[in-house]
Amino acid sequence: MGCPLNIDQLSLNGETLTLVVEVEGSECDSVSARISESGLLETVDRAGREFQPRRWEVGFTPQDAGLSTFSSLKEHCGKKTIKVIATCDGNSPCSSENEVLLRCKDGGCDDVNVSIEVTIGEDCDGEGERSISLAASGSAPNGSRYLWGFGDETYSREHDIPAANDDRFNLTHSFPRSGGRYDMAFIVIKPDGTECPTTKTVDVEPCPCDNLDTDLEFRYTNSEGESFSNGTDLPPGSYTVTVTRPEIGDDIGLTWSFEDQHGRGNSFEFNLDDGVCGTLAVSGLRNNCILYQGGEEVGTCEEGSGDDDNDDSDSPPRSGGEGIGCAILRFVAFACIAVGLVGVIAGIATGNPILCGISIGVLTVGIVLLLIWALHCAAIAECATLQGVIQTIEVFLAFMALIAVFGLVLQDFGCGVAIILEAAFLGLVNGILWRVFNIRRCRWEPNAVDTFLGLRGAYITRSN
Repeated sequence: MGCPLNIDQLSLNGETLTLVVEVEGSECDSVSARISESGLLETVDRAGREFQPRRWEVGFTPQDAGLSTFSSLKEHCGKKTIKVIATCDGNSPCSSENEVLLRCKDGGCDDVNVSIEVTIGEDCDGEGERSISLAASGSAPNGSRYLWGFGDETYSREHDIPAANDDRFNLTHSFPRSGGRYDMAFIVIKPDGTECPTTKTVDVEPCPCDNLDTDLEFRYTNSEGESFSNGTDLPPGSYTVTVTRPEIGDDIGLTWSFEDQHGRGNSFEFNLDDGVCGTLAVSGLRNNCILYQGGEEVGTCEEGSGDDDNDDSDSPPRSGGEGIGCAILRFVAFACIAVGLVGVIAGIATGNPILCGISIGVLTVGIVLLLIWALHCAAIAECATLQGVIQTIEVFLAFMALIAVFGLVLQDFGCGVAIILEAAFLGLVNGILWRVFNIRRCRWEPNAVDTFLGLRGAYITRSN
């Protein structure tokens, strides 16, 4: 076969020139590239990094090209093609050469106005897949192109923006019978290369099996061992629910939900607050189709607090909150961590090992308290609170990295190594919280903290 490299795009974003190379199969252990344009740009070979399967990114700085800035390139954005040579290093080394249009990523999207509609099919086809219909409307600069992203790491082909009412704006896409949550995107690519996505998140329900069983019965057991068979009889408290009919085998993966609480397994633990009611739902998959599906109303609603009053499928999950005890625990944990870090800095700066040791102890207490919060309170906290805790931890981790460097530079190896171990412990707690965040299907709301830390950058994988 030929060289499995496809040189996809060359883009300029500020002072970073980025080349994206797609690889067919897994023949390439690494990818390097050379970008050359006589009289404009000369670079040395640079190795790429694989940021998603079959996709490599190679980044160049002005210094790589012997320049102080890439300002001379900007006037060529969307107009000039540049010669690129990409090399695949693996069992069968090879090179691919192409001329790629230079695109810019900083043109802004104020002149793009697009809305999209997503319609999910009610029925699954004979192949056990569910189809959705996508439609877009709006305006974009002349010469723009577009493509659809389906949220499952596949994309439509790139097309010119068609005339009004052209049905190429509208298409269908099939999802596997197991369903899931997908971020649909209609991406406008302006003539200068700026990508302007319009997105919509949709939940695609799994397809039912041919022998779907919806006649399920449940048993609820509270923390004191009392059992109930009717969800509307439950007083406020913590419960473990299981399916009593039919008998569920270990080969079935059950997925549970109640309000903003979610779980997987043969049983499900949830909290029921006073005056709260809702639908407990469960589904069991075998061979990627729903074999069992059911649910029932749980709890007693206060007057006027039913689920139908403010139903909004696009709203983030709701919660009764973590409670005053958990809130105090969280506050004390963060206070101990902050005080401990300040003490460590002071101990290193003054060369006082006793102060540093005491501060490390306070820091450890704070992380232990935060671990207790993660294990006992995170499952019932508001999603916004959970996101805030994760972001606060990541800020602490960033400062701990700086403190460790500070200690090692001043040759205070005891404090430097100790803070590295504490950071590893805090990172473990953060990992637990991320798992809870994902299990509960909370939605991340980007904010200034993300920008500060440079977190959660998204890369696009395109497949024709």
